[in-house]
Amino acid sequence: MSVLCLETITPLFLTGADPRGEPELRATSIRGALRFWLRALLGGVIEDRDLDGLLKRGKSTHAIEQNAQTLPQRLRALLDSAPDVVLPGARVVVDLRALYQDTARLDELPHYIERAKELAGEGNEVVLTGQAPNWMYLAIAHALHGKARRLLYASPVVGEVCIFDHTA
Repeated sequence: MSVLCLETITPLFLTGADPRGEPELRATSIRGALRFWLRALLGGVIEDRDLDGLLKRGKSTHAIEQNAQTLPQRLRALLDSAPDVVLPGARVVVDLRALYQDTARLDELPHYIERAKELAGEGNEVVLTGQAPNWMYLAIAHALHGKARRLLYASPVVGEVCIFDHTA
């Protein structure tokens, strides 16, 4: 048996047999929502761009299951064709040691911050790691607030420490 855990990140509008009654979450509602998103996602991914073919293919639950199983490979192929793309919500590790040559220089801090922001992207879980001065960690952590969804510090001694988490 397969288990798929889903989290709603937008409001979930529900109703029941009685529109004025209590909302009901039914399997048919979930199936309908999954069909909608499958069509939305696969519409740009499948080889056949024909809407009628997509609608026919998405009619059965079995077709949804088959398409869902191949989706990760298709998405991986798309991402591999664009290696610089980071999907929002991804985990990005920024090695601060890679931002400078031999010695970190305070007068180069704006450059380090800009480079760290480029690497971090928007809305990602960002892990800061690497040998760097405390002032660089503090300045970059401050600059990533509002850009990163979650910021962690990874230390070889204590492991990962959460600096901020905007998902909670």
